[in-house]
Amino acid sequence: MNGFNILAVDSGKYLTKAVSVGKDGSFVRSSVSTRMKRSIQPKSPFPELKTVGLNGLYTIIGQGSINSTTTSKMEDLHRRCVYSQIPQHFPNGSRIILGVGCPLSDFRSLEKRNAYKKFMLNLPEDSDVDVDKEEVEISFELEGDLYRYVVEKIAIFPEGSGMLLKHEDYFKDKTVAITDIGGLNVNVSVYRSLVPDINSFYTIEKGGNKFRSLVQQELNANIRGCNITSVDEMDEVLRRGYVEVSGNPSSKEESMQLIRLLKEEFFDDIVRHLWDLGVSVNTTEFIFVGGGSLLFREQILSREDMKKHISNDPQWENAEGFAFGVANAYGLDIPMSDDSIQHV
Repeated sequence: MNGFNILAVDSGKYLTKAVSVGKDGSFVRSSVSTRMKRSIQPKSPFPELKTVGLNGLYTIIGQGSINSTTTSKMEDLHRRCVYSQIPQHFPNGSRIILGVGCPLSDFRSLEKRNAYKKFMLNLPEDSDVDVDKEEVEISFELEGDLYRYVVEKIAIFPEGSGMLLKHEDYFKDKTVAITDIGGLNVNVSVYRSLVPDINSFYTIEKGGNKFRSLVQQELNANIRGCNITSVDEMDEVLRRGYVEVSGNPSSKEESMQLIRLLKEEFFDDIVRHLWDLGVSVNTTEFIFVGGGSLLFREQILSREDMKKHISNDPQWENAEGFAFGVANAYGLDIPMSDDSIQHV
């Protein structure tokens, strides 16, 4: 399809998703758990995990390590997760174009955007390199092997904008409010004719992780015999929509009703925040993305007071959208499936 090596990365709170664009325009996906822990060895003792060496420090990347406790992405964890994915797509020594998501708090400022680009390229903040005009070589170790890549261009995109980038023709004349339901928080941003309203960027301090904790507490407190103690167990309960407790025959129905009620209340509170921001239901269409939107899919689809759009693959929407954004900047064409978005 092209002579460019495009890699787009969405480094989320819990999962870092990366996509490259094949010669036929198809997406090639890879991912890693957004977790790390320090190591003194260049190679991981666990076959399923990788060790990244950067700036003289080794860290094991992946599941089983400690994840970030902040909402900022301008930290070493996210940079290392991004770097760990590059060799999954391109051979050592390749020239690449990198597209990454940028937190709304940083995207609103040109100075912060440039600082974010330098950070992702492992440049000092006071570096004289013009990251918008100059190529930058990055180097790091992966499992003890040295990798070097020339980043011809780095493009950053507002978090949550992936669906808009993928469906520019549909949204080009519309006002849309993007609601990105993540693990730690919900990011809201308004776009008019594809142009972001910087003043509209807003973060609601509640996300999928807080909802999981809420449901766990309520189930343990209100369903006789219920004792959910692990994240994996809680995820399975949410996937099923209920919990069955031995010796409590009514637990399935009671928990099902409780989970449904908690979902409705939680999502209604998110919508109330949208109204408080002054978003007009009469002139605005609403896009729901992010892995957290999977939790509230039923509630989103049931709202009759808004024109809404929801991704059928929300976890990958941003990474793929960033790839579209990079491709569009170079006049390249990426085929797209018509079933990637649901308009309701």
